[in-house]
Amino acid sequence: MPPPPPKALPQHILHLFEDPHTLAVFKPAGMLSVPAKNQEPSLEEILKAHLDNNIQAVHRIDKVTEGILLFAKTQYGNSALLNAFQRRLVDKRYLVVAEGCVPFKKTTVEESLQKTQLVYKGQKHFVQNIDADGQKASTHFRVWASNEKASLLEARPFTGRMHQIRAHLSHLGFPIAGDLLYGAKHPYSKGNIALCAAALNFPPPKGKRVSVVATPSKAFTRVCEKLELPWDDVITHLKNEL
Repeated sequence: MPPPPPKALPQHILHLFEDPHTLAVFKPAGMLSVPAKNQEPSLEEILKAHLDNNIQAVHRIDKVTEGILLFAKTQYGNSALLNAFQRRLVDKRYLVVAEGCVPFKKTTVEESLQKTQLVYKGQKHFVQNIDADGQKASTHFRVWASNEKASLLEARPFTGRMHQIRAHLSHLGFPIAGDLLYGAKHPYSKGNIALCAAALNFPPPKGKRVSVVATPSKAFTRVCEKLELPWDDVITHLKNEL
């Protein structure tokens, strides 16, 4: 009998990079990274079903966020990649559309974060508050363009706290477009937010460092074009820099 045909990813999940131990794909906004109780299937579960039951996420991004997510295909890969994240050897870059005209060109926010519960529209949500007694968190922001309506930023988190970029931008007074939990005034797209994990540079389990850069979704690029924000310039920069 001939071997079965190779399994393929669902059409809405974009394959970005793969080696014997590692897989990088583009997670659509509105999808969970990893399984959660009483929720729809996560990206990890979908990959297990379509590709290999051994696949494991080595980090996560919020459900309402889109972008690159890294998975291990083997136990060796899982250990090596988790170690890279723990040692902060992974360079993560995000594209962000924030409400308002950000006045600075570059800044680094170093504000500790404390997780708390918030009731919003009758539902409980975990959010992060700025709190000196919380976990240390550091994010670098670079502004690529701004106007009276919105700004386009590149965000580089140096720590991996929940909602870190969201909380730090809200603290600066420029919440992410659509991020109603953190003070945004207007919705964005289907309850999601204008935050894209656009680039990763990491040491793979074997071999030289790898850079993965992804084009944001049509929902993200349409908003940028409507607001005259040059998202493609940032992607070109990331491809050249990483």
